Amino acid sequence: MSAGSNRRIAERSMLELEDVDLQKRAIRRGENEIAKQTQAVPGVFAASRPLQVVQVDHTKADIFVVDEESRQPIGRPWLTLAMDVCSRMVTGFYLTMDAPSRLSTSLCLLHSVFDKSA
Repeated sequence: MSAGSNRRIAERSMLELEDVDLQKRAIRRGENEIAKQTQAVPGVFAASRPLQVVQVDHTKADIFVVDEESRQPIGRPWLTLAMDVCSRMVTGFYLTMDAPSRLSTSLCLLHSVFDKSA
């Protein structure tokens, strides 16, 4: 492949990626209702009492897990956190090597509601 054809492929790929943005596509097509629904609105998401709203988020931990015997890196684990919006306290967590899924969210919520005094 020549450098020119690689450049055209890259430009076409970028155009296809830009088309993924739902809001831009809706505006271009004149779909005002969809554009309005996907518009970010500045403000504060607040709760008036503890545990009124709990948010769950997944993040890849900034640590590498290594094998005990060979000392070869296995990968980075995923951390799933459940946080109370009012108090900003972590109510539950789940750490796994698997990508985020319904299972990791469910186990995080399960940890969130279990007694932590034991």
